Amino acid sequence: MELVKAVNENEKYVDRIAELTKIEFQEELLKSILRTDKNQDLKIKAKEVRLLIARFRGKQGLHLNENRLVNALEESDGSIASVVRLIKDVTLWVEIGNEVVE
Repeated sequence: MELVKAVNENEKYVDRIAELTKIEFQEELLKSILRTDKNQDLKIKAKEVRLLIARFRGKQGLHLNENRLVNALEESDGSIASVVRLIKDVTLWVEIGNEVVE
């Protein structure tokens, strides 16, 4: 009984850690987007997109769906608001270790 209880409790902690990791990733992404917008027009140009993606490549344990980000920016003429909606809706995938989390 104690082992089952411990496993169930551990599962709750693992789920919470995954949730917090996603939130941290979203926050870091938003900060990076705002820092990348050099002229502060709330639009990300093609050159800025490359810089933004370069900032996230190599982040250990996290993976940004670059295609989804680029498509969102292209469809909205580079509007940061469109990316914020993606972040809010959690439609950018986060990879934690080898597990992909939605």
